Parts: sequence; structure tokens; C-alpha cells
Amino acid sequence: MIEVIDNYLSPLQHKNILDFMLVDGRCDWKYNNKKVKSSDDDYNFQFTHLFFTFHSLGGVANHVVSNQIEVLKPLVNRIGCISLHRIKANLEPVKPERSYSDFHYDLKMNGKPCDFMTTGIYYVNTNDGYTEFETGDKVDSIANRYVKFPSNIMHRGVSQVDTKVRCVLNLNYFEFPT
Repeated sequence: MIEVIDNYLSPLQHKNILDFMLVDGRCDWKYNNKKVKSSDDDYNFQFTHLFFTFHSLGGVANHVVSNQIEVLKPLVNRIGCISLHRIKANLEPVKPERSYSDFHYDLKMNGKPCDFMTTGIYYVNTNDGYTEFETGDKVDSIANRYVKFPSNIMHRGVSQVDTKVRCVLNLNYFEFPT
């Protein structure tokens, strides 16, 4: 159910994403004063960049496409999905102690988890943070690692304490049936 793939992109493709997100200062980060977790502690924040989203509100289709999405083309091509729902980058600055978001589903439909969507997490940099699943599984944040799992599995991000930032790309999409 939870599939981990190391060296997901070529070294050059990964470097291009890493440089864009963390080195060159080209990514347009937006301050987000709350992560998934609901507490109001002083460290419950991150920076995000919404590359793509498609959703329907009240029967009206709505979508956002960042003018910076081109950098992710190798990643999207490698996934080979039928349709994207969302691609969002999360950048979490280091904090004085490890923090845990609440376990969550990235998407709910009518208040229930989506049983026919896939969630993927692409780790941009290596750090001692990780993704933890309700199953007890943990996936360490290793640069150029990709983890995919059914969107109806709860998960949470766990912050790093060894590097300035933890950066991941979170993808929600529909796959071809197997």
C-alpha cells in the first residue's frame, strides 16, 4: 500500500527542483500561519507554494496553475497519472523542538476520505524529519525519494531539527487502473 522509491528522478532533474525550491530563491513562497495541526502554538506555521489545484465548489469548476509549474514537469511526467488534483510545496523552517502535525487525509469528499485517489510525497532535501502513517510506518525525508499511497490512509508530517528547512512536494492525483 505504501510504496517508497529512492532516486526517483535523475540527478540533474532532482538538482533542478532542489535549486529552484531552496537554492536560487526563485520559488514564490507564501506564509501559511497554520499547518494541518489545529493547535495555536507559536510554531504551527510553514511556507507553501500552490503549483496546481483543481476542484469544484458548488458545481463550479475552479483551478489554479502556478506560472512556476514548468520546473515540476519531470516529476509529473514520471508519475504518469490520468489527472492531477493538487500539487503543493511545503517548506518548514527549523524549530527549537520537533513538531508533529495532526494525522490527516489530504482530501475528503462529503466528509469522507477519497478512496480512489493517490497521494505522493516527493522529498526535496534530506533531513531528520519524516512522514508518519496511521499504520505506524515512517518514511524518512531523503532527497529525491518519492512515496505514494492511497489517499485514504491518514498521515502526518514530522518536522526536522537538524537542517534549516524541510521541503516536500505533496501531490494528489488519479492513476491508471492496474
